[in-house]
Amino acid sequence: MGKRARQFIFAAALATVFFVAGAANAAAAGDDDTTEQTLILDDGTAEDGLEGPVIGDILVQGFVPPHYPARLVAASWYVDTDGGLDNPVRVDVFYAASGKGMPSSTTPVYRSDPMSAGDADAWNDLDLSDVAELAAWIESGEFYIGFEYTVASGQGPFIGVDYEGEPNEDAWFWDPKSAAWHSIFGPGFTGVLMWRPTVEWTSGGDDDDNDDQSPDDDASPTSDDDAADDDGSPPDDDDDAVDDDASPRAAGGGNQHSGCGC
Repeated sequence: MGKRARQFIFAAALATVFFVAGAANAAAAGDDDTTEQTLILDDGTAEDGLEGPVIGDILVQGFVPPHYPARLVAASWYVDTDGGLDNPVRVDVFYAASGKGMPSSTTPVYRSDPMSAGDADAWNDLDLSDVAELAAWIESGEFYIGFEYTVASGQGPFIGVDYEGEPNEDAWFWDPKSAAWHSIFGPGFTGVLMWRPTVEWTSGGDDDDNDDQSPDDDASPTSDDDAADDDGSPPDDDDDAVDDDASPRAAGGGNQHSGCGC
């Protein structure tokens, strides 16, 4: 399927969501039966691709676990086109206290070392089951996962974008220049970044009635600082200004997206 250009509006967040870490004791959670579940919002086909052309740009997709306590144990993502595959990225994970909000922190709970985004036009996998930062079980809220860009190239790598999956307005872009989170798709538009995290949850916790992120048979993967750190970690600032040159770029046309038709 060819690329389809869409208008993106980067709206500054109007409210701050405060994160309360409701981590359950891992040993206590282990007393119950655990289930692994892959959360899927996309339909398996990328209509477009986005990337961050500025060092420190972060593009994340939010997911709500179907049950609590829960923890993140793995992730898959789809790379759209072969652009910029030599440019390393980091995989960042953020948490928020309540579902369907926005990342409530400017510092990721987990931040990988720079790594390859993997193969183009394919699903790529990362095992997170032994990551100490993700070992705690959460009892509420949602998590966000995505790429942090380490090279100012404007050439990728591009995370797949699906406009025809589950309706969703929980994709976010961290702009290191304005030091703020912005909605990627904005009011009136829906789309998802093509991430498929796997969570482990226990039978003894709460049901979040979020089974719409369960995998379908036909959609299984084929495979509080004030300044930014030198390595690109985001600063803690609530400035809502948006810089055009820091907006994610689409794979198809290479144009900047900041309230413009592309």
